[in-house]
Amino acid sequence: MATTETPRVARARARAAVAASKKTGDILPRSTYKLAGVPPAKNATDRIQRKAANR
Repeated sequence: MATTETPRVARARARAAVAASKKTGDILPRSTYKLAGVPPAKNATDRIQRKAANR
């Protein structure tokens, strides 16, 4: 079942992911930072980069 997400919900979800990534040390894809409306991390790419300890 496919569901659609309003832009407001998508932005809130992206902001929550960015906040959580600050605690875990993970670097999210650039698109997530862009959607959240915050500057991307220095090393952000198109894929998630997990911190070595979280693997």
